[in-house]
Amino acid sequence: MSAERSFTAGDVVPISTSARYLVSIDQLLPADSPRSNGEDRKHIARLAESEAELPPILVHRNTMRVIDGMHRLRAARLRQQDRIEVEFFDGSQAEAFLRGVELNTTHGLPLTLSDRKAAAERIIDSMPELSDRAIAASTGLSGKTVAAIRKRSSAEIPQSNVRVGADGRRRPLDRTQRRRRVAELLAGSPDMPLRALAAAAEVSISTAHAIRKRLREMDCPVGVGSSEQPDDASLLLQQLTRDPAMRLNQQGRDLLRWLHTHSIQRDVWTTLIAAVPPHTVPVITELASKNAKEWRALASYIDSASATAE
Repeated sequence: MSAERSFTAGDVVPISTSARYLVSIDQLLPADSPRSNGEDRKHIARLAESEAELPPILVHRNTMRVIDGMHRLRAARLRQQDRIEVEFFDGSQAEAFLRGVELNTTHGLPLTLSDRKAAAERIIDSMPELSDRAIAASTGLSGKTVAAIRKRSSAEIPQSNVRVGADGRRRPLDRTQRRRRVAELLAGSPDMPLRALAAAAEVSISTAHAIRKRLREMDCPVGVGSSEQPDDASLLLQQLTRDPAMRLNQQGRDLLRWLHTHSIQRDVWTTLIAAVPPHTVPVITELASKNAKEWRALASYIDSASATAE
C-alpha cells in the first residue's frame, strides 16, 4: 500500500474558480489501470497534437496515483508541460479503482471485454459487499455475467449475507426472509407507511406495497406470530388426533398423517404468501382453488357415506 506523499511549496496550486488544481507532473504516479495492454500510443499522439485544452485528470489524493487520465498525462509530457490540471478523489484505493473503471467504461477509449471482466473480478475480491447489479453498472457488464464471475471467485469464503446496491443501500441476500419480514411488520402495524415499511424490511417500496395489497385482498389478519391461539381447524385436528378410534388402527393413523400433512393454518399461509414471486400468483391461485374443491368433495363424500351408514 502506497504511503501518503509529501509535497514542497508550489507542487500543488489550487485554481480558485473551481475544485481543480495545477499539479506538478513529476509528483504523479501512474494509474492502477484496468487496461491489461497499457495506454494506446496512437491516442496519446493524437491528444498531444491537438490544440484543444486537455480536460483535468482524476488523482487519488492520498497516494497521488492517477485514477483516470493517463493518456492525457502522457500527452501533457509530450507537450513538455510541467503541470497538469487535476481533480482529487478522496476514498480508499479499492474505491479509487472502482471509480477508474467506471470512468473508463463511460468515456474515452473503451475497455475491452476481457479487461472489464478482470476488473469485475478484482472489485468482487476487494469489495464483495457490492451487489452484482452495482458492479455491472460500473464495469459495463450484465448482472448475469458478474454473478457468474462471483460464483467462480474465491472471494466470498465465507459468503457475505449482505449486498450494497447501486443506490448505496445495504440489503440481505435472502429475498424470502425480507418478504416475510414485511408480513411480520404488518402484523404489528397494518397501517405502517410504505416508506417506513420498505426501509425496515430492506425491500423496495413497490415490493412492500405488493405484499400489503396481497394480504389485504385476502381480507384476513396478517398475524404470523406463534403466540396466537390455534384456529378452529387446528383444535379439531388436535381433538381427532387424541381419539383412540383413530390412533389404534393403521388406516386411522394413515388418515391422521395425511390430514396433518395437508392441513394449513392461516398464521402459516399468511407468512408463506408474502414470499410468493408475483409471476407465480396465477398458478398458486389455481392450485389453491383446485385443492379447495377436492376438500369440499371429500367433505361431501364423507357426509354422504355417514348418512348412508346410519
